[in-house]
Amino acid sequence: MNFSYKKYLWLAVIGALIIGAGTYLFLSNYLDRQEIIVAAKDLSAGDFISDADICIRTYLKSALPKNYLTKKSDLIGKVVMIDRKKDDPITNDIFEENPNQSITDSLKKGEVLLALNVSYPEPILDELKKGSTISIVSTEMDKDLANSFYYNNSATDEGLKDSNAENNYLNSDVLQVSEKIVVVSSQIVIRNLEIVEIKKIANKEKNVISNNSKDTYYIYIKCSIKEAPLISRITKEDKYKIIVEKN
Repeated sequence: MNFSYKKYLWLAVIGALIIGAGTYLFLSNYLDRQEIIVAAKDLSAGDFISDADICIRTYLKSALPKNYLTKKSDLIGKVVMIDRKKDDPITNDIFEENPNQSITDSLKKGEVLLALNVSYPEPILDELKKGSTISIVSTEMDKDLANSFYYNNSATDEGLKDSNAENNYLNSDVLQVSEKIVVVSSQIVIRNLEIVEIKKIANKEKNVISNNSKDTYYIYIKCSIKEAPLISRITKEDKYKIIVEKN
């Protein structure tokens, strides 16, 4: 009987050890933590991620979101495709576009998509995002366009009268060529162009001659088919500036 008692006692001890070890392993796994990247502030679709936009938070491994990210350096410069609120986890999903959606889907009849290659230093790019409206100003005088405007309107007195009407924003130095195109002191301004997409291409090769390793931005804008040739002409050699107007 004493032998039987010891046998059951050992079985009870072994059983308790097994249960204890299992509980320890379960709790260790359940309570184990992982550092992941979250939004340090509200982020909108089209925003470029900077170091100040993201931070590290500790999550229980049992509550980790799918496709979570852990390296901040991998995210700097990426474009957010989905809005995120402060403290939301940053996952791979917010950088993925709908594979069935094209940036041309928003075009209306008579509109075209035009890509601006911005390779010159332009600080204002950091403030732009998808849906922003910009204007383009040529930095060179275009007397041919100004002269042709005067020539076309000088055919009749009515044309000159209309060209100098106050509601057309015209005077001796400002010419309203079309709804979006204005010539100011022989410099072309193309206004109210909607940004459809912004892409950033990192230049990893340093230019030995200029000691420059600047990035290139491609800004996709919507415009009419009639405006596209003029926009292409004034933006082909970086002889323009991007401005933002308050509408």
